[in-house]
Amino acid sequence: MVKIRFDGSEYELSEDRSVLDGLLDQGIRMPYSCKSGTCQTCMVQADRDAGLDPKWQTGLKATDKARGYVLACQCRPVEGLALRSLVLADSTLPAEIVEKRPLGAGVMALHLRPLQDFTAFAGQYVTLFLGDDTGRSYSIANIPGEDGLLELHVRRIPGGRMSGWIHDDAAVGDRIMLRGPAGNCFYVNEAREEFPILLAGTGSGLAPLLGVARDALRQGHRGEITLIHGALRTEDLYFRAELTALAAAHTNFRYVPCVLEAGERDDVTAGSLDQVALGFLGEPRATRAYFCGAPEMVALLKRKAFLAGVASRNIFSDPFIPTATAAAA
Repeated sequence: MVKIRFDGSEYELSEDRSVLDGLLDQGIRMPYSCKSGTCQTCMVQADRDAGLDPKWQTGLKATDKARGYVLACQCRPVEGLALRSLVLADSTLPAEIVEKRPLGAGVMALHLRPLQDFTAFAGQYVTLFLGDDTGRSYSIANIPGEDGLLELHVRRIPGGRMSGWIHDDAAVGDRIMLRGPAGNCFYVNEAREEFPILLAGTGSGLAPLLGVARDALRQGHRGEITLIHGALRTEDLYFRAELTALAAAHTNFRYVPCVLEAGERDDVTAGSLDQVALGFLGEPRATRAYFCGAPEMVALLKRKAFLAGVASRNIFSDPFIPTATAAAA
């Protein structure tokens, strides 16, 4: 066992578990979500400015690293470690809900207006906070700079505190705190090349893919853009009319709805997402691939795309990782 300090109190934690798990076991309430170092919800600040393991800060912005911020789910107890909670007012900014719109398939479009200066790329994600101990991450589906709003797609998670509040209780005019942006799933084309773009994902993993596609088209990308949205059944797909209209308006954009269980009358492509997506991989060496959604599918797509010839530096992904407690339930 190792003694550490958290918010001024001393705790004995096992060296074999993360600081987050150790503190939760002792009844400490703190925000967390994925427990895998992806969402950054459990970020805390280390009082000591030396000896921090770089793994504890994986994915954090340089400014956050310089402040001594670490991820509690990646941090391991070491003797002399002192941590403190982040004051949400210091690490987040307020945003106002300006619209809620059901999209179908249990997904709600949430439009937020940040009430302070905020810069992000379409496809990145932000973390919303409900109270001091609940934070969840959602990807940006629109181009934030166009109207100053953030469009998030929130899938209802059974028993989910945040998604339940957004679907059932949140109202236009309500305020919520957000942190971010984070993530590398966004469009960049500094050399103005005409490379093909392959976008593939499941469920509300459509949101960042939609953001990337919208931004690429806005910037005049001339290469072929293919977006494949996968689901179990046709009724699990959403945003079909908007994506169909987007494809009709741009000759270089293709939308492919894909389901595992297709009926005879369903106007979709039948098959597993990985097989369908790789079928559109025409020029692997030139392709930029973006994969989002269920972690297992994202990992499979990344592996198969790499083996097919897509360079690892050209594969971008943000897997959807449900809250650890919700996933366990």
